[in-house]
Amino acid sequence: MTARRSGREVLFRPTPGPMSEAMAWMAEVGAEWDDRLAALERQLGRTRSARTASET
Repeated sequence: MTARRSGREVLFRPTPGPMSEAMAWMAEVGAEWDDRLAALERQLGRTRSARTASET
């Protein structure tokens, strides 16, 4: 982000480089969480199936 003073105001302008790095990081972390949540969902499905089978 760049900043430029104009009298009493400071005008900020985003720079694309750091923003694209941040977006890449967020996508990577988001993908990791997607994998973790999918594994949790599979595990919960197995637990429910086992519990249902033992109840019959």
